[in-house]
Amino acid sequence: MAPSSDSTNIYNAVGGDVSVGTAQVSVAPGKAAPLSLDINLPADNPVAFNLIKSGRFRVGVSLSIASGSTLHYTLTTAEIIVSGKLFQLISP
Repeated sequence: MAPSSDSTNIYNAVGGDVSVGTAQVSVAPGKAAPLSLDINLPADNPVAFNLIKSGRFRVGVSLSIASGSTLHYTLTTAEIIVSGKLFQLISP
């Protein structure tokens, strides 16, 4: 994740880039498997929370494949959902 003002490589850790989390899945050849990552903001990552709160950010997804033999995987669908609960609007 990076601020919209950072037009460089989103994975270079320069210009405000921040890693939000990682997840992994094992997929057998010829099969499909879902992969999801839930982050509790701001507790898990206050920097990412402030980027989302600003309303001006970029999101990237990096895919790394490890295999003991030569395999070809195709990422056919990617969906990024950013949602929030407005609990902080309620004051005592």
